Amino acid sequence: MTKIKYLNPFDYPHISRYRGLRQIAEIGKDHISLETVNPWQSRLPVRWYTVEQHQENRLDILAKELYGSEMYSWVIVRMNNIVDGFSVPAGTKIAVIDDFFKLINKGEVLAAIPPFTLNLRQE
Repeated sequence: MTKIKYLNPFDYPHISRYRGLRQIAEIGKDHISLETVNPWQSRLPVRWYTVEQHQENRLDILAKELYGSEMYSWVIVRMNNIVDGFSVPAGTKIAVIDDFFKLINKGEVLAAIPPFTLNLRQE
């Protein structure tokens, strides 16, 4: 079984699309790869929502109003590739899913994955 080790992100002195990505090293090999975030993929219909003044830079308030709990602000962040939650001014159009709980259906982004389908390595 291959053992891996997570390294700290390399601090690039310039703008880089690799900034902030952890490095993954396979122990015993000279190869280092970068951790990549899986893209958000869903077949559910989305609608465009315009951020209102009282929701500006407050994804927790937005999640509470749309999904019933502040805990789901991460869904808004992932769906819209928001890097900084404090940079969502009033008037910004974001994609939202009306029925959030359908995301756990088979074939959707939050569906359960059987362990035998995962490519697990030892950390």
